[in-house]
Amino acid sequence: MLATVVFLSVIPFCNFRPCVQYQNPLIHTRIDLRKGISLDANEVLVVYKKDSKTNEVVRYLKHGPTLFCPEANEWYIYFGL
Repeated sequence: MLATVVFLSVIPFCNFRPCVQYQNPLIHTRIDLRKGISLDANEVLVVYKKDSKTNEVVRYLKHGPTLFCPEANEWYIYFGL
């Protein structure tokens, strides 16, 4: 599971390791739990990442085997065999 912690004043923080997190209403907006995307050796993700400063979109490939957890400014297209 991926824990995304959204603070009141900064960008979201993603924790990829097991953890215990308390949702403090003074500093956290919310805490979301999401599953990572498990890629086998013959699978590829096309990942798009938007730069917040320049508004440029960069594309890169994520090859398996891996467990992929997208950041808050990333989206992906899945190509599996």
